[in-house]
Amino acid sequence: MELEELLGLLKSRELQILDFLLVTCYYRIREGRKVPLRFDYHFLRFEFKLGILKLSLYHDRGPRRVPFEALLRIIIGEVNEKLEAGKLPALEIKILHIT
Repeated sequence: MELEELLGLLKSRELQILDFLLVTCYYRIREGRKVPLRFDYHFLRFEFKLGILKLSLYHDRGPRRVPFEALLRIIIGEVNEKLEAGKLPALEIKILHIT
């Protein structure tokens, strides 16, 4: 699918689900150089239903160095920055389930 076709599709209707692959990269400085460590791979899902945004985060593989709650708070903080720049209301966490 071409980018223009995808953007047209996104503008023409409301989305109910957006899925992302989230790769968290970790590095160690060794002898002045960045050396990559094992990465964490997560699936992030945004579900839009009746004025409610549900975020789901699934760990796929990796050492899981960052706790889920911290990662979700970083993601929500970044989304809120973009929303506020567009003069839209910020997201707030009402319920947080960590399993």
